[in-house]
Amino acid sequence: MDHDWNQPDPKASVAYLARVLGVESFLVPAEHAAAPVATGIGTEMSTEMSTEMSTEMSAEVSMENVAPTPPQAVGPRSSRLVFIAPLAHMQGEGLALWSKMVQAMKQDPEQVLLIGLTSPDFAGEVWAQLSAAERAAVVVLGEVAANLLFSDEEWIAARWLEPRAGVPVLVTHGLDGMLDNADLKRSAWQHLQMAMRRLD
Repeated sequence: MDHDWNQPDPKASVAYLARVLGVESFLVPAEHAAAPVATGIGTEMSTEMSTEMSTEMSAEVSMENVAPTPPQAVGPRSSRLVFIAPLAHMQGEGLALWSKMVQAMKQDPEQVLLIGLTSPDFAGEVWAQLSAAERAAVVVLGEVAANLLFSDEEWIAARWLEPRAGVPVLVTHGLDGMLDNADLKRSAWQHLQMAMRRLD
């Protein structure tokens, strides 16, 4: 089933909070509840939510009854250069670092497709999107993203892979690791230069 990656889904948001960020409870905003209430993941909500909220989310929020978060994509779908990262890293300092990396490659971040993953359940859909246009380079940022994308398949970092329909994939370091370790930035830059040569 195809998903609109740009449309927020309340159920998927709860799944993202629980599975990716490790959130065990959250506060329902006053505008959606009779009174603010701390709600645990996997417990029943103790207050009535607004009609809009209750239509979108079940009264019982649990790890078992929420769907995995669909991939989120930013940028033109036909871009020759694609980056794939865990969705949790596509914000704040991680997103700022990614933007600097793309600019260092002499590319416009707004013209590059960035896909955020949270679950291997959508790997097939992502591969279909990657195969839908001619790609010069697909750069996977980090081990977490690589495991989500390749699922049960083997992958090797810093080496060009073409596992599906000739889509050229290169796995490099994750944004979180590069933020903590400058040496990884230097190593990743060597990998990005490999991608740059494919763009010429």
